[in-house]
Formats: sequence, structure tokens, C-alpha cells
Amino acid sequence: MDEMTAMAERGRQRVQPIVDACGWPSVDVDVPAAVGIAMRFDPDICVAMFMRGTSNRCIITAGAMRSIVGDELVLLNACNDHNFDDLTARAFLHRSDAHGMDVLVQESLPITVMEQEPAFAAGLVQTLVSRSLPAMRARLVAAGVAGEPYVWGAGDDITRLAAMSVG
Repeated sequence: MDEMTAMAERGRQRVQPIVDACGWPSVDVDVPAAVGIAMRFDPDICVAMFMRGTSNRCIITAGAMRSIVGDELVLLNACNDHNFDDLTARAFLHRSDAHGMDVLVQESLPITVMEQEPAFAAGLVQTLVSRSLPAMRARLVAAGVAGEPYVWGAGDDITRLAAMSVG
């Protein structure tokens, strides 16, 4: 294990007790340049928390919609409108040759803050899951966007969310 991966793993070991204390079902997920924890909230609500080697930050990401078919400008406008209305979590369009277009909702926190204020960190994740993510999904549907939810245990959805969280 190289030093960057070892540093990221130490970050994961610092965050895992918070995830465990909240009772969120989780699995470890590793992607190039980061290590993380994927958590299940509902069959179609998955959240990934990732740590990179040189950072003391935890990147918290939920997939709003994947494999989107639609006008990119409509997607960008929906993300911008969300970001104007919701200061909790940022929405953004992620494009990849392998998967097409996905919309993600993301926040980040210093790991130190998560350790010192675990209730605050848990509340931020719950707000992302219960408010920010549904609001972004509703905005996409209202804009006529077609796509699929990220589904826990469905093929590569967790790995896909993980890779898009940090890339």
C-alpha cells in the first residue's frame, strides 16, 4: 500500500466509527486515489463517503440520477437552480465516456470536525439524504429528465458512485 492510500485508509478508520454509531449499513469501497465507505439508506438511496490521501476532508456524495438521457443544458440549469436554492449540498453534472451523464449531490467536511461533532456530521448526511437529494430528484423529473436511480446492490452502482465522487 502506498503512502497516499495509507493516509486515506487512516481517514476511513477515523470516519467508520461515526457511520457505525449511526447504524447505517455500510461497505468499504476503494477506487483509484481514494478509499471510502458506501452506505445504504433505502434501496434507491446510496451515499458514499470518501477520503483522499493528502486531505483531511470527507467527501459525502449521493447519486440523484444516473444514465441520464436529456439535454445537457437542462441538466446544468437544474443543478444551478438547486445550488442557488439549497446551501447544504451542491449538485453537479458528471460526464464520463463509460457511463454517460449522472447528477450527483455532494458535501464535504473536515474529518476532524466529524470526529469532534459526530451529531453534526450525522445531521448533515441525514439532511443530504432526506432533503437535498429528493429536492434534486424532483427538480430533474420536473425538467423532464429521464434516468435511473442509483440502486444499492445493483451491478456496479456503488463502485460507479464511488468513482464519480472523487473523479
